[in-house]
Amino acid sequence: MRFLCSIALVISVLASGRAAESHSTNTALAADLKKFKLAPGLKAEVVAAEPLLQNPVAFSIDGRGRFFIAESHRWATSVFDITKETPWLLDDLSFRTVNDRAAFLARQFATNFAVLTNDSELIRLVEDRDSDGIAETSSVFADGFRESTSGTASGVLAQGTNVWFTSIPDLWRFTTDDLRFTNRSDRQASPSSSPLVNRKSEIVNRLATGLGVHISVSGHDVHGLIRGHDGRIYFSFGDRGVCVTNREGVVLNVPDTGGVLRCEPDGRNLEIFCTGLRNPQELAFDDYGNLWTVDNDTAGADPCRVLHLIEGGDYGWRASYQHMKGFGPWVSEELWRGGLDGILPPAGTVSQGPAGLAFYPGTGLTPQLAGKFVHADFPGGIWAYSVKPRGASFELADKEKILWNCWPTDVDFGPDGALYVLDWVESWVRSGKGRIYRLTSTAELANTRNAEQVPEVKRAFAGRRHVQAQEKELLALLGHADRRVRLEAQGNSRHAAKIVRSSSPDCIQIQESIRADSRALGN
Repeated sequence: MRFLCSIALVISVLASGRAAESHSTNTALAADLKKFKLAPGLKAEVVAAEPLLQNPVAFSIDGRGRFFIAESHRWATSVFDITKETPWLLDDLSFRTVNDRAAFLARQFATNFAVLTNDSELIRLVEDRDSDGIAETSSVFADGFRESTSGTASGVLAQGTNVWFTSIPDLWRFTTDDLRFTNRSDRQASPSSSPLVNRKSEIVNRLATGLGVHISVSGHDVHGLIRGHDGRIYFSFGDRGVCVTNREGVVLNVPDTGGVLRCEPDGRNLEIFCTGLRNPQELAFDDYGNLWTVDNDTAGADPCRVLHLIEGGDYGWRASYQHMKGFGPWVSEELWRGGLDGILPPAGTVSQGPAGLAFYPGTGLTPQLAGKFVHADFPGGIWAYSVKPRGASFELADKEKILWNCWPTDVDFGPDGALYVLDWVESWVRSGKGRIYRLTSTAELANTRNAEQVPEVKRAFAGRRHVQAQEKELLALLGHADRRVRLEAQGNSRHAAKIVRSSSPDCIQIQESIRADSRALGN
């Protein structure tokens, strides 16, 4: 309960329009932009920069174009790396629950426990309230994630009035309607500013706990929150492992590897989707409902793996391999290639430091991105790549750099059709910096089409079901060029089922789009 009492939801004005203006004219920032290498047909602009955000790990864009950012203020200070704390290794390997880790840390820091609890992870809310394309307002949306066992804030998803968030050992859901608004001018741009307490109870907000059994390697946390085609919430976990009792009383005991979990939006029916991952970051669904991630390598002979994830799949990694000579059989027997012991093979390799991942929704940028993933490579830049069928799965088809010379941690498509990039800016330590860039097309035709499609995309982002739509309107939405609109329209199963049964010419023309999305929804 002490942790619950420290959680806070906050809205506070932290920066004025003058601050945004200073960012837009900052000479150092302008120089950094000139270092970028962009693919033909794209341009980059700065949306926000420090001090509006700091140490950004992940972000999510809601239907109003607001940025919910998971910021880390504990990493490398209160969140440890077992490869640098080798005297702890045998203890760490013995942990079976988060409580085991908590007890160990309490013993190790018996005389200076505050070291573990001084700093808090947080969710930052960054907004462009005057709609000039440059963010000018920053506030702390939630903080208080400062327990001794708290890990890096590394997953956030904002949809409608809900915000899901992961910071080991917990999965949280907050509701923006629960916020107590304030216009107090004395609130500071600091994670330690006095919070306002959420009015909801622990049962409503904390959906799961028990994530992150081990200390493990730094950054092997819980990431990649995404809403699936089936309406459920999916998220990845690194090889810090999990030991969670779900709401139905089932123990999900996978303490020595990474994988993917999923649950209903309210936390019900939490279950393991797949295992055998080392440190997957973000997840992405393609147009056909296939789930993908890119898993980090060991820095040995194995590459970072592009993985097609299937329910019940095992991708081979075990945490003990990290501490074996030469990474043990993972490298010596090339288990990472798959095909042995039921291990599923990768589709290929793209990056050396996999971070954010997204799939082009179908509108907003150049036609060359159709059917492709965009992927943050930390440090380096953004890749675009595609896959093609190979047997029962896929293999890499092509890849290209679309933005280079930055330190990206996440990437996503906004309701305006633009591609947004979250930038750590520099170094392997917390620098106190952070940027958001917007990538758009330079083609006038693409921009015109995008402007026409934005209203429906924004409605889909806001989670406004088309429950009042007439059949003709719903047919048009199910055939929309943007997958996000199609899925939102299809979410109204009563109307969708009616149309699928229809034999009208319009229905026949859009059957392929419906079939692709229905395959994932199970309709």
